[in-house]
Amino acid sequence: MVEPKHSAGNFRTDKDNPADHTVKDKGLFYSIPHKIVDDILKEGLHSMYKQQIKAFTETCVMVREPALEIMSCLKKANYSLPPVKYLIYGENGSGKTMTLAHVLHYCAVEKWMLVHVPWPAFWNLFTTEMSASVWKPGRVDFPLAADSWLKHFRQQNRALLEQLQLKTSQKYVWTKRESLQPGEPLTEVIEHGISRNKFSSDCVGVVLKEIRQQAATKGFKAVMVVDGINAFWGPTRVRLIPKKYLHVGNISLVHNFKKMLQPDWTNGAIVASVDQMAHPPAQRKNYTPKYLLGKWGFETFDPFVPVFVDKYSKKEINRCIDYYIDRKWIQTENGQTLEGRKELIFLSNMNPFQLYQACASW
Repeated sequence: MVEPKHSAGNFRTDKDNPADHTVKDKGLFYSIPHKIVDDILKEGLHSMYKQQIKAFTETCVMVREPALEIMSCLKKANYSLPPVKYLIYGENGSGKTMTLAHVLHYCAVEKWMLVHVPWPAFWNLFTTEMSASVWKPGRVDFPLAADSWLKHFRQQNRALLEQLQLKTSQKYVWTKRESLQPGEPLTEVIEHGISRNKFSSDCVGVVLKEIRQQAATKGFKAVMVVDGINAFWGPTRVRLIPKKYLHVGNISLVHNFKKMLQPDWTNGAIVASVDQMAHPPAQRKNYTPKYLLGKWGFETFDPFVPVFVDKYSKKEINRCIDYYIDRKWIQTENGQTLEGRKELIFLSNMNPFQLYQACASW
């Protein structure tokens, strides 16, 4: 009996603009230009996916229901009201980060101001360079982390910042000799934080404050996108003194970004994920928002629209296998047979990340 052949071309959509994606494109891959990846998405992609981009010589993302749901809501929302919060959740490897990448690409195309925090858990668990806040006693600045974020923000929003020409709304005093007057370009705040790391955390706070104040008055939309937002309420491994860990609420960066969650501004949206990997191993028992956010985080983030990222459907996993065959990620003859396909589906348990790993040896 001859096994049915799987077409090598029915796994792609010709719609490369995420604003054009509909349910008809669900389960199909779309291509993202290298410039968008470098300028907008790169900092938020997993290292293994970056390796995949090099191996496949292209960046493709599958159009899936969670991203379509969020983009549909973003198109219909009432932006005269406080920002709606969308919270993505699901088991490890299900595609939460890729959902965020899809939405981030959409917002970039639609000329939203991007406030992107790729992985705040890194601050909590791995930061070693810190200093006492010059603005608020008791808080701790992470100067290099703030510097990196300002550079990332500048890169993502370069064209929009040039177009909008935003000005500061008030005077900001850094030292007795250094200050910024009302009406100065907002880009001066960014450059000051980059050139003077001592003030980089404070400059992040100023940038976020000005975005909240000016989103409605200047007529632009702003979206905060955070992968692993539960880190905002999670434990840290940063020591101030021996045997005492820094409380996450005393991190200046976390404090400033959490202000974006307050319902005191308009013309914006919050799109975030909760992720087990943003917590230490002992606190990864469940992937639900209530467990990962904890009581404090859940009450702060509520109300929100929950968006579940499930495992692949049968159609999705078969199209993904077709794509891997096309990109020669699956090279063995057995991997291209119907029986081989069934084995890969079994080994991966329909999980996107586990499928990618399982195919590596095929």
